[in-house]
Amino acid sequence: LLILFGITNVGCTSVKNTNETRESKINASSSEAKEETNESTADCEGTYGVQGRWFLESNTGILSLSNDYEDSETIDYKIGEAPWNEYSSQIKEVEIYANYIGDNYFYNCKNLKKIYFNREVTSISDKAFIGCDNIEIVITDFDNKIIKNFAIDNGYQYMIQDSNSTALTGE
Repeated sequence: LLILFGITNVGCTSVKNTNETRESKINASSSEAKEETNESTADCEGTYGVQGRWFLESNTGILSLSNDYEDSETIDYKIGEAPWNEYSSQIKEVEIYANYIGDNYFYNCKNLKKIYFNREVTSISDKAFIGCDNIEIVITDFDNKIIKNFAIDNGYQYMIQDSNSTALTGE
């Protein structure tokens, strides 16, 4: 068990997890969350901040960040110090179910191409994606103005995706 600045990395060996759908992760902090029983391998997982958790599935390159609290906790990292940073070359997509995305969260994730944001996001640092090229932001199930403005202000392509259709709306 490694503990650095309130960060706990649980480990990076094949850990069997309950696979949560994107919808159930988005709703994880509500009583509406669905329980899924499909098995999936989370090769690396850990915690960040007070109640945040992360896991990386190396077979898909998907990193998921979530938290289970209402209050906004702001965590910024120095370059290279995010708990998942040592796996930055493996990260292809990020699913964010947290309310704050801080400095250097995805520093130099060169293979990162797509980021899924949920309705919980209230703040995104302009320094969150330093060193990431050609990323596409997907806003799921709603039109979150904070995320949309972040994409526009930083020149990222974005799309709004809902249960009825997917429409590319900006770049």
